[in-house]
Amino acid sequence: MKSFITTLVILICCFSVFADSLPNRQRRLSIHHLESSPSGTMVLNQFDSLDQLFKIYRYDAISSKNPLQLYEILDTNQGLELRLNSELLASSSVYLSWVLAIAITALDKYRIEKNYQVKLPRFIEFSYWTHSIAMRHWQELAYPNEHDYANHPDDHIAEVARKLRASTTELSRFHKVSRKSFLDKIKTRHLALGYDNITIDQFIEKNSGNTKRAAQDLKNRMKY
Repeated sequence: MKSFITTLVILICCFSVFADSLPNRQRRLSIHHLESSPSGTMVLNQFDSLDQLFKIYRYDAISSKNPLQLYEILDTNQGLELRLNSELLASSSVYLSWVLAIAITALDKYRIEKNYQVKLPRFIEFSYWTHSIAMRHWQELAYPNEHDYANHPDDHIAEVARKLRASTTELSRFHKVSRKSFLDKIKTRHLALGYDNITIDQFIEKNSGNTKRAAQDLKNRMKY
């Protein structure tokens, strides 16, 4: 009986370790792949250490289902959380490094909003900026589209990446043509997913005070 209980405890512990290992492994490896490119290293430079990123980087269900999101940035009882969509957890860590580049870049917008105590729209230019940086990282990895989650042979598994219009293969094709071609594709994705149909200049013109200053700061930050 004692031997049975000991075996049972070991099995429970093993299952617990296994259950926890995939998210942690994906976090570590996606950060490693992000470190592997000059653009990825630039993205990571906003952290004093990778431990700072690891503390806030999570995989979980996205709280807002409409519009669909690759990631979200939340203030929780435990502090800031950079949450990647848990439905992407089974994808390649290389693919996840591309998503992570988008999400980390978006932290600048979050910090500006916190500083001015305002909430800004998800501008079209914001998508240009975050996705341009992520695609430079992807290009510097030599466009490794064999890791594209949207190309998974199982349509059910690939469905979430396709719904999110997050095919690196498709985006790479436009990226290789020209900057304009890529930005046009990002705008199409942005609007198709139901994100805000407003440019930052339109917003600045219509607003004043802290809201306008926050948008101006963000505009100055976005280089794509």
